[in-house]
Amino acid sequence: MERGHKKVCAIIPCFNEAAGIARVIERFPREKLAAHGYELDIIVVDNASTDKTADIARSMGATVIVESRKGKGNAMRTGFRAVPEDAHYVIMLDGDDTYRPEEMVRLLELLDSGFCDAVVGSRLGGKVTDNRIASSWITWVWMCRT
Repeated sequence: MERGHKKVCAIIPCFNEAAGIARVIERFPREKLAAHGYELDIIVVDNASTDKTADIARSMGATVIVESRKGKGNAMRTGFRAVPEDAHYVIMLDGDDTYRPEEMVRLLELLDSGFCDAVVGSRLGGKVTDNRIASSWITWVWMCRT
């Protein structure tokens, strides 16, 4: 498919992230993505939050899906089921503003060039403490839809 017509879908699982979700959504580099030929869809999966996470995400233009079964795994599965058929790439990040959505274009370049089929990044800057690899170790997981 031509460069200029590629859709990126961001899945953000959230549980009571009213304090950070607006900042996460506003930090997506929409103009830069558009300049590189990408269209962005943001799906926030509200994992039975008791705060205003869903309302804030909707007000920021995100599609919000409520997943009543608690747990990040349930939220992610629900998010992946909602990815549009025409999406070329999927990004996952959390709603607590600990990740850098601004890095999307750099990672997409690796995929679009054919250099790789998946990109995994770390918010730890290459440092591992106590020789542990935990779920926080993975910040970005990109997948090509084939």
